[in-house]
Amino acid sequence: GDSSGFLSGYIVSTMIFFVYVSHEVSIDALLTLFYLITMIFLYVGYFEHNRANWKIYLFYIFLAISVMLKGPVAILLVGLTGLFLIIKKRNPKIIWEIKPISGIIIIIILASPWFIYESMHAKFAYDFFVNQNITRFTGIDMEYKDGKRGIYLFYFANLMGGAIPWSLFIPFGLVQFR
Repeated sequence: GDSSGFLSGYIVSTMIFFVYVSHEVSIDALLTLFYLITMIFLYVGYFEHNRANWKIYLFYIFLAISVMLKGPVAILLVGLTGLFLIIKKRNPKIIWEIKPISGIIIIIILASPWFIYESMHAKFAYDFFVNQNITRFTGIDMEYKDGKRGIYLFYFANLMGGAIPWSLFIPFGLVQFR
């Protein structure tokens, strides 16, 4: 509803990291845009009426664009969000109702030419998939800024720090939820 949308926008716009990132040029900002569009089409393509319609294919098209921008992490983000919604609705049939086979085909058709072309150039595949996705996420065997090692689960620590002041309420929310 309107109040949830307003509150969500207010919370995001007051997070330290959101304010910081909105002032720099980053591929992550573009990923965030396409992730948002992807999730909107997941909602209007399935969750708005609890059945798939033609807009579910737009969900997969924008998911393919997100994958081209940032790699498999886009699928991981969408998958985790989808898993949460499936658990919340207590309906595992949703997995098949959102037409995953068609979606995989769409993603492969759209993203494969890009990855094949780019992989023909020097060390793209290794750098993109291993360095930019696995190594940066886990922080294992990596060098980060100025020769300092990254910490394990680098993004989790950054998310909690960047979500201040709202991340400070997580322990209280967990106690209240319990």
